[in-house]
Order: sequence, then structure tokens, then C-alpha cells
Amino acid sequence: MKWVTLHPDFAEQYAISVDERAVGMFEDMFDIADGVEPDPSEVSKAKLRIDTRKWALARMNPKKYGDKIQQEVTGADGGPLIVQTGVPRANG
Repeated sequence: MKWVTLHPDFAEQYAISVDERAVGMFEDMFDIADGVEPDPSEVSKAKLRIDTRKWALARMNPKKYGDKIQQEVTGADGGPLIVQTGVPRANG
């Protein structure tokens, strides 16, 4: 990685290469799934090969290949969230 930081022209080529490797791994998963024999042991082996590639892709480029994480914010007891604007007033 030191070479990449020292040579900007190489860094661009490296980034392209990493992306192409990821695309190749993604396409490999379809070949593995499409080519598996209908034997339970072969299916298990194919599943392991696919899961390994999915795991690696998610670490190489989590925004593109990682699991999407979505958060939902709700109010009390799952009700709507109440947003107050302005400065709170003191009673009295």
C-alpha cells in the first residue's frame, strides 16, 4: 500500500484493478450457482464458495456489496416521533 500512496498514477490503476477483481468475484458466484450438480454435498460446497466470496466482497467494498443497514426511529411505544422546535419555555 505504500507504493500506492507514493505513486498517484499507480493508485488509479490499482483502484481500477480492485474494482475489476470484485466484479469478477461477483460474476463467479453466478457461475458457481449455475454449474452446481444437484447433489447435496456439491450444493453445500457451492454454498460455501459463494458465501466466502460474498464475505470477501462485503469487506472489500461495503457500500456496494455489504448488507444494507437501515435504522428506524419511533416515539414512545412505537408511535410517531414528536419533534419540538424552538426554545423550551419554563412553566410559570
